[in-house]
Amino acid sequence: MRAIALALVASLAAGAAVAESLGEYAAREKQRKERERDAARPPRVFTDDDLKKDKPPATEGGNAAGAPEATSSGETGTSSVGDRADEANPQKGEWQQRAKATAQELAEAKAALAKVQARLDQLKSPFRATNPYGHGNPEVPVAEQELAQVQQRLAEAEKARADFDREVAESRIPSRWLQEP
Repeated sequence: MRAIALALVASLAAGAAVAESLGEYAAREKQRKERERDAARPPRVFTDDDLKKDKPPATEGGNAAGAPEATSSGETGTSSVGDRADEANPQKGEWQQRAKATAQELAEAKAALAKVQARLDQLKSPFRATNPYGHGNPEVPVAEQELAQVQQRLAEAEKARADFDREVAESRIPSRWLQEP
């Protein structure tokens, strides 16, 4: 009876292995057919007509072909209509200020954390002549409490920055708005 049960279990395991390999075979075959289908398509050929119909009209400061005019130094003009429109948008300055404020708060919190952590490490140093490892030093609990406060401040700053980044992504503002001029 055990022999029959063992044979049944072995045949089920072999059947599962065959089914798995059939699935793998089907996936490989599908990929092969897709590659053949892609290879059979002729590549797209772009002509001058295609380029002309998609060319944007000439902008202010550009020549008739739509390219920016060269300056006396040989450089091309880089200002575009979009950049000029950004300058006129009052929200750009607000977004820049908020980005700068969140970045500054985050940097200050990180610097404060490093400063307090260094002070605490110094107080708890095993090489101190008085109070090695900070045992019995009344400054250690004060520094640890200050460290906890600074860690909380850092967590709040990181959350504020993450919230700001999420708001930027949701509002879909141009990324160039967040760059400092």
